[in-house]
Amino acid sequence: MSADREHEEGWSASAGGSGALTTMGLGLDPPVFAAAPEVIADRYRVEGLLGSGGAGQVFRAFDTLAGRPVAVKWLFGLSRDHLHRVRREVAALRALRVPGVVRLLDEGADGGHRFLVMELVEGRPFPGCRVPAAWPRVRPTALALLETLARVHQAGVVHRDLKPANVLVREDGQPVILDFGLARGREMGETITRQGAVLGTPRYQAPEQVLGEAADARADLYAVGVMLYEALSGHPPHPGRSVEDVLRSRLDRSTVPLAERVPGLPLGVAAAVDRMLARRPEDRFPTALDALAALRDEDLGAEAPLPRLGGGERAAAVVAAARAGRSVDVVGPRGTGRSTVLREAAARLAAEGRKVHRLG
Repeated sequence: MSADREHEEGWSASAGGSGALTTMGLGLDPPVFAAAPEVIADRYRVEGLLGSGGAGQVFRAFDTLAGRPVAVKWLFGLSRDHLHRVRREVAALRALRVPGVVRLLDEGADGGHRFLVMELVEGRPFPGCRVPAAWPRVRPTALALLETLARVHQAGVVHRDLKPANVLVREDGQPVILDFGLARGREMGETITRQGAVLGTPRYQAPEQVLGEAADARADLYAVGVMLYEALSGHPPHPGRSVEDVLRSRLDRSTVPLAERVPGLPLGVAAAVDRMLARRPEDRFPTALDALAALRDEDLGAEAPLPRLGGGERAAAVVAAARAGRSVDVVGPRGTGRSTVLREAAARLAAEGRKVHRLG
């Protein structure tokens, strides 16, 4: 699969590597292609089309000098905005020579058209398997993604367009982050984004991005939260019949707690994902390392819920009492899940940004 694509222009290629193409329904006119030569820059032998969009095409090619397959993005008809984003992507990838980020191998021009050469990443969109998937199946890939994201943020770069198509999972389960065309960072200069402009993919945008406000590393964590919620539950956290419905729901309504969507999911995992999806950035994890630590914690991440009678309404009653400032006793015979009810209630309260303390 291509190592790069651009959502705004409809880059897309099949995850199975068959070369079949799809076009995202963005209401764009079909692009007019400027045909790439059979060999680009007297070095890259074109072998097949992987994806296409309004600003160019992505090819699988063979680097005859280095003797390896590569992905070549062949660009044409670049507007000022497109050209700026290409430059930003190049700057970001030069600054991010870290594991888990697609590598920029070369760039140049041929016949008046610019091109970028990147490593060829063959894999499937995150989580790399059919969904909904069990946490043990998703866990290694999720942790590796957060490790990479921590390195990206430590390098001063915010991706701003994380989504499954931009996180390809190799056959060995390792994720690779692609497409830094919307990234921003201290080494990349000023953006040209207009004040109040909305950037990114609506399904994975943080509320502050929806509102056209500045987005920092916590917006990337929100996108990871959406991806994990979908991977584990098979449902988006904010469903809707249209983009407008989804965005309005994100601003006005809380998500259904993940623990309610996925019975048996470790409650600490559910709480961590719910916290990533907090509407206010200050209620999310401060950094990707904090989110990683929460998901790695064996006490949170590996403990299966005890059997419980009565479903989620018991925990909901505890949460309601806590919100109202009332005390409540959870009683019942051993084995009926008293501890589980309290843990689930604590997870829901923590996801709302409330501090929960355990005594005794």
